[in-house]
Amino acid sequence: MAQAMVAIISAFAQLEPDQLSERTKTGMAAAAANGRKDSRQGGHF
Repeated sequence: MAQAMVAIISAFAQLEPDQLSERTKTGMAAAAANGRKDSRQGGHF
C-alpha cells in the first residue's frame, strides 16, 4: 500500500514542473494581451 502511494505522489511530482511552466506562459500571454509588460501587480516599482 505504501509503495502505491509513493508511486502516485511521484507521478504528480513529475507533472508539476510542466504544469507550472504552462500556467506561467499562459499568464504571461494573457498579461501581454491586456497590455501589461511585466508580471508585477503594480507594475511600477
